[in-house]
Amino acid sequence: MLAIFVLILLQLFPGDSFESKLQNYLSEKLSDYSRFTFKVNSLPVNYSRIEIDDTRQLRISNRYAFLPVHVYDAYSNVNNSFITIEIELYKTVLKANRKIERGEALSGDMFDSIEAEITSIKGTPVFETEEIAGKRSRTVINEGTVLTEELIEPVPDVFRDSKVILHVIKGSVDISVDATARQEGRIGEIIRVITTDNKIFKARIIDKQNVLLED
Repeated sequence: MLAIFVLILLQLFPGDSFESKLQNYLSEKLSDYSRFTFKVNSLPVNYSRIEIDDTRQLRISNRYAFLPVHVYDAYSNVNNSFITIEIELYKTVLKANRKIERGEALSGDMFDSIEAEITSIKGTPVFETEEIAGKRSRTVINEGTVLTEELIEPVPDVFRDSKVILHVIKGSVDISVDATARQEGRIGEIIRVITTDNKIFKARIIDKQNVLLED
């Protein structure tokens, strides 16, 4: 089947092997992937020769790549066009080796690194264990699921019901009182806290133990 495909390409693109040029072009443009496969899906009509246009970018959308080309007719008139190529892109991703509960902090031993075809994966795959440092699961992740960015979120700096110190700035005086977080959040975010006398305030998270009263 492959031999037939190569023969068709050679017949469609006379002169130097277009298949070889296309393979080299895609190898350069897709060098971030461990490997790829491709199939020319459609061709222009009524042409004498086709050349790859290096001045325009290769466009990729899901399982398709759009190859920029110059299309010449029998009178050497040139037209800029695209050839549609069906592609499969492979890269090492992280696959859950057990069920991960919602809100569970992530670590590298929860995942196996495997090579997978990524154009069919829904979402943006996570490729390195370094990318999950300080992250937790946004939802339940079942065993065998390829990890994507849409399934994870940063671990909060302050959790609901955490004990914090609420700072109230009056001029040059810093008044601090004990409080409890009513919401979780990260540094810089505003959450509600409740003091020991049951008063609720909005406060900005300074660090994991301290919050600042918002006016």
